[in-house]
Amino acid sequence: VGGTGHVFAFEPHPAAVVCLGRNLAAYPWVHVRRKALGDVNDYAEFKKEDNAGASHVLRVGGAVKLSKSYETVTIRKLDRYLGLMQRLDLCHFDAEGMEPRILDGATEVLAKFRPVIVLEVNHSCLARLGLTEADVLATLTKHRYQWRELDPNTGPQNEQRNLLCLPL
Repeated sequence: VGGTGHVFAFEPHPAAVVCLGRNLAAYPWVHVRRKALGDVNDYAEFKKEDNAGASHVLRVGGAVKLSKSYETVTIRKLDRYLGLMQRLDLCHFDAEGMEPRILDGATEVLAKFRPVIVLEVNHSCLARLGLTEADVLATLTKHRYQWRELDPNTGPQNEQRNLLCLPL
């Protein structure tokens, strides 16, 4: 985006936030927030995995630290940041099953800016939160988006894949 735009990165994993901060320090237009995105402004139980990219929100609200591998993290609606945005062209959501909830927490942002969205569909991560691919697709439909496989060699039979979502 260069010096005239802004990038917001939301990452709840503490080590990943430090790494992002170091790697992006030369780009003052990138803003890293140690938060999870979702459909509420609250706190969540976050399971830290050795592979930071596999870490995930376990439970939202009333967070109680379950063990040393769990942390309480702040969870926020993307709509909370609407006032900081003059435009929004692209969103990328890879949130280990939280994607439908993130979309529902971005109702105003999606309606105002109609950004292109790239999002992950991961069946086991969705199931861990009591969700399915049908929930992802219904949420996209509710927000007036169409989708297609980002990689034409994947499809619903794949455990994990990415969708390119375009506003209708």
